[in-house]
Amino acid sequence: MNENLIIQFKNLFDSLVQLNEIAPIERYKVHQFLLYILLNLFIFTLLYIIMSSKLNKNALKMLFIIELLTLLLSLMFLVITNYYYSIDGQIFVLFLLTISALEAAIGLAFIYLYFRLWRTTALKNINKFKV
Repeated sequence: MNENLIIQFKNLFDSLVQLNEIAPIERYKVHQFLLYILLNLFIFTLLYIIMSSKLNKNALKMLFIIELLTLLLSLMFLVITNYYYSIDGQIFVLFLLTISALEAAIGLAFIYLYFRLWRTTALKNINKFKV
């Protein structure tokens, strides 16, 4: 019984030694992926802040910035799900882009109607835009 227990401990110790030889490489890969995700999130957050600060009273510029923000959101989903090797985020991005295209089409139609009425895309008279 004691010899069997000693052999089990020896096998466990050998497996731990082998694991410790591989562990630094695996730790490096995990840290590399986490730094990749954090760098992308930082860049996307910075772009989000810059684009949000550029919103002004022009309707077309507002619509384009909102579209770019939804594209940034979808890119964040792709980066994060790429880290987890999951396809769920890519499917969600397809739905998000479809809804974003629909929103852009409706928004451009409203802006076109507004431009036909007021000959400008400035939103100073938006409260007069009633049906």
